[in-house]
Amino acid sequence: MLFNPDICQKFVKFCESETEALKADQALVCGACDFLVTKQIPNLVKDCLSLCVTPQDGRALVEILHQRGINVRYLNRVIECLNQKPSLLYLKRIAVIEILIRSAKHVFKQYLQEVDPMLLSVGVAHFLNCLLTNCSNLNPLTGVDEQVLKLNKNKKGKKKPKNLRESPGVQRLQILRSFCSMVGIQLLLRDYQLTPPNGAKHHTKPVFQTEDIISLYPVVKHLHPHATDAYHYFTTGQARISAGHLQEGFELINESLSLLTGVYGPLHPDIGACNRLLARLSYVMGEHQAALLFQHRATMISERVHGVDNPNTTTEYVSYWHDLM
Repeated sequence: MLFNPDICQKFVKFCESETEALKADQALVCGACDFLVTKQIPNLVKDCLSLCVTPQDGRALVEILHQRGINVRYLNRVIECLNQKPSLLYLKRIAVIEILIRSAKHVFKQYLQEVDPMLLSVGVAHFLNCLLTNCSNLNPLTGVDEQVLKLNKNKKGKKKPKNLRESPGVQRLQILRSFCSMVGIQLLLRDYQLTPPNGAKHHTKPVFQTEDIISLYPVVKHLHPHATDAYHYFTTGQARISAGHLQEGFELINESLSLLTGVYGPLHPDIGACNRLLARLSYVMGEHQAALLFQHRATMISERVHGVDNPNTTTEYVSYWHDLM
């Protein structure tokens, strides 16, 4: 099924002879939007309530949305559904932070193009101070202050917090970490006091200094090679496990692990997922030593691939501790 991505763009003009085809394309796009809003997003919320999926950060949330065909632009719809679910407050906080850092990313990219290359560290530090702190004596830079303030403006007719940074449960340190990871900022490792001390409303001096900006590194989007046969074995194994055939599912997942290792090498997130699933199967079937071995591999792979402070690595360590007990 093909969609016309320009059907709702006001600045795109079509030929008058294509009127009927355009109406059909518009109806198709509107139908897809209605399906996402009325079916896919509520089903996602239900799966989160039943713990079928548990996104732990913005990246995992976006990945789950894409797996279900939901665009990131529908995050506001997701938040509207989450407002009615108090038990999913953590997921709402993740979605709000994701909206904030993606909005800031667009402003940051436009702003950075106007900064002199010799003054990049000054510009980045000033942007972070404007975005995350309440320092009242910042020297304004051309263009940045006006653009950052746009992030906090409310749309008419909608009730929203005056400042997304002050939304309940939103931590500025988490925003800083996610934003730097998304745009490629490497900061000096130290404790940043993003909240004014002693209950004050404003910082007495800028939190981010020029010396705190170590470097900027490129963030490149790319597609990973897809091991078709390996993923076929993996999905088939999951289906057999769901049907109750644990041994057969174990063999299929193990075959998938061998194929993935041959394609990607020893370190890859999907290889860690296979080891994690094999560990759970081994534990259920009573093979505790094998479960411990597979979970240890999954933990080490996650630590190497994602980093020691990634939520996935934390989950792997919890599972490893559970197997040890």
